[in-house]
Amino acid sequence: MTDRPAYTARELAAPDMKTVWHNQVDWEHAQASDAAGQGRLEIAFAGGGVVLRNTRRPALMLACSFAEWDIFARAVQTGEFEQFRNLPAQSGAV
Repeated sequence: MTDRPAYTARELAAPDMKTVWHNQVDWEHAQASDAAGQGRLEIAFAGGGVVLRNTRRPALMLACSFAEWDIFARAVQTGEFEQFRNLPAQSGAV
């Protein structure tokens, strides 16, 4: 990966999930997921961090700090996760 930026304490802090649960959150999703049917992965910048959920089970959320999200996004951009791109559908997958 390229140079890692220096993160602030705020960027390293875990999101406050109470804030996410008790406030209106503006969820975003990829436009391509509209045509896919089923559930879709959504993302929100909320609670001082990044929160992900699947619309099939919206109560289950994955939260990460801004720094963690930045590191992950940079890894995706540089192709570190290419092996996960066209995986065959697996029966029984959730």
